[in-house]
Amino acid sequence: MMQQAIEYLRQGFSVIPAVPKEKKFLISWADYQKKLPTESDIRQWWTKWPDANIGLVTGQISNLAVIDIDSAEGKEQIEEYLPDTLVFPIAHTPRGGQHWFFRCFDADLLTQAPIPGFAGVDIRANGGVVIVPPSVGVNGKQYQWQNGLEISKIPIPKIPERLYAILPKKTDVMPLRTYSNDQMFVEGRRDEDLFHIAYALVRAKLPEPEIYATLLRLASACSPPFPQKEAEQKVVSALRRALSQPRDIKQEVSAWCMAQDGHFRLESCFSELTLRTKEQKAECRAVIADLSARGIIERDKGIGIYRLIDKSIEHIELMDERPEPLDIKWPFGIEQFADIYPGNVAIVAGTSNAGKTALLLNFAAKNMDKFQIRYQSSEMDSDELSMRLRGFEAGLNAFRQKIEWIKRSTDWWDIILPDAINIIDFMEIHEDFYKVGGWIKKVFDRLKKGIAVIALQKTANTEMGRGGAITKEKARLYLSIDYGTLTIVKAKNWHDQEVNPNGRKIDFTMERGVILKNIGFWR
Repeated sequence: MMQQAIEYLRQGFSVIPAVPKEKKFLISWADYQKKLPTESDIRQWWTKWPDANIGLVTGQISNLAVIDIDSAEGKEQIEEYLPDTLVFPIAHTPRGGQHWFFRCFDADLLTQAPIPGFAGVDIRANGGVVIVPPSVGVNGKQYQWQNGLEISKIPIPKIPERLYAILPKKTDVMPLRTYSNDQMFVEGRRDEDLFHIAYALVRAKLPEPEIYATLLRLASACSPPFPQKEAEQKVVSALRRALSQPRDIKQEVSAWCMAQDGHFRLESCFSELTLRTKEQKAECRAVIADLSARGIIERDKGIGIYRLIDKSIEHIELMDERPEPLDIKWPFGIEQFADIYPGNVAIVAGTSNAGKTALLLNFAAKNMDKFQIRYQSSEMDSDELSMRLRGFEAGLNAFRQKIEWIKRSTDWWDIILPDAINIIDFMEIHEDFYKVGGWIKKVFDRLKKGIAVIALQKTANTEMGRGGAITKEKARLYLSIDYGTLTIVKAKNWHDQEVNPNGRKIDFTMERGVILKNIGFWR
């Protein structure tokens, strides 16, 4: 354990010894929030306590901020605030949680447990400590780095601005500027002001945790400020009032149903349209019943399961000869199982940080010598993209000359090259997931001899990306990525008619955010 502690110190982290199997510390560590220990200190401590766990003091001293996640719900909430292309170190805790590591560039960023509005999510920043691998938890299990995402192997990125905006800071408790006329957030009108802000944010469809965090900061800055406990109660009350305001449920539900493809569940409509109250759900059921009576949708087998009746007709032109598939290459040799033809769409759905961008960059690298490629990225800036591409043997100049790199986060179909390879990384959406199917169709309709490879975000341990079954409609190849595993969910064009590729899986590791290595063979 001593050698690992020294390695952490050499990486620039403030290291302290912790009681084995506990989150208590063997020294007073206040001084080490301001200065680093020496190697001599480390050797002395671990000679005295050879089984001591390793703690890293977070905050500016170590240039380190750690998001501590203890629930699946909290993980999904916090992922909404991260760019899907972002790669960062991840450690797994003995009790099944995760620690996500970022750079701490702000002396005002605070340690807080929990982060308001998030389920089981804490932040360790200035004034905090985090236990790191290979330390041992109270249950005897070790903290472990996720394979390929070790803190010693990949750069630690700064906290994305969207996440940083909702994290607790010292400046959050500063009073609001006052005005000589019509003051807001003052005694006598604080509650109504909070409600009106909440209503505006709900109408803007901001995620609830973000609304909650914004309102809590305002409540703490009122004149006079609400006490912390009362502030939380006021925020919950204002948010509930805002969420209960009238909506055009009929129009929302009708539009949602018309955008579905295949089967859908009533519960999915409740969830995606954030219908929470009994009254909203009753109105939704009434709209569903009306659409069913009019022959637009029909009830399928099972309670609460429906499908949109598709009366559209697309005539098929018969061809004398079958066209040849495109000679494209995929990571892990996917081309040995599935063919891609001109005009096809392929979907890559993956959980955050699981390797979608790495797979797309490798796909681009394998095909840039033969095809024209346009790569649309919704989140990578020049620094991050360049850092990743430096991990390939081809070198940056080759990528500059052979691939067109474009920053784009909406309306991707407007700049599709009909006869080229188009890569969309990724279709970013945080609400109204039913729209994704329509977006994919717009891309499909722009293609002629070219193809499109589209990345989607998905929830862990589900096959399909946001938007559900509708995202499979136009896809001739549909890949799903979870941490360390790639699955062929759908392959319409079998390369070998005797070998069914659907459902095949392969395990892999990812290094430096781009290097993909298979573990074993396809199964």
